[in-house]
Amino acid sequence: SARFFVRGLGKLGEHHLQDHFAQYGAVLEATLVRDKKTQRPRGMAFVTLAPRAGDDGEAAPTLDALIDRVTVATHTISGVQLELQEALPPPTKEGA
Repeated sequence: SARFFVRGLGKLGEHHLQDHFAQYGAVLEATLVRDKKTQRPRGMAFVTLAPRAGDDGEAAPTLDALIDRVTVATHTISGVQLELQEALPPPTKEGA
């Protein structure tokens, strides 16, 4: 799977992200980043996608092809243009 960091959400919710990104693959996660104290959305989210076979029986794209397709596309939901980048995995601690 591939994880993406999305900014500029405004008032959009998780369901908007799931509906939009389902066209690219299986949506494994669509989570808004919330303020720790108020629990209000901060206008950012993480979306995790996995390659999915096409409805017409075509093979699932490779993970690299999925990442390229998602990062090259312009994402606009309900008139809100999103800023998207691939999220890097958390750093691993050496020798831990």
